[in-house]
Amino acid sequence: MGDMDVTGGLDGPEMGLAGAVAGNDWRALDVPDMGAWRPTLRVSVVIPCYQGQDELALTFAALAAQTYPSTCSRWWWPTTAPARP
Repeated sequence: MGDMDVTGGLDGPEMGLAGAVAGNDWRALDVPDMGAWRPTLRVSVVIPCYQGQDELALTFAALAAQTYPSTCSRWWWPTTAPARP
């Protein structure tokens, strides 16, 4: 495994984390002005849920409030009961 670099990501051939956020300090990122950039990368969110309807509703509300384009987002929420031994 590589060593931590100044961005908090691993350096070395196994990890390509250019622009990674260290310690959840988002102020380190260069952010373009609102409207000057449009995301094009797709993101998938998988939300495992079993007997947690209230938490699932809150999670959906938070995802709906995101500014990432819905055309680039996909959500999955498997809600089936776990297999019994």
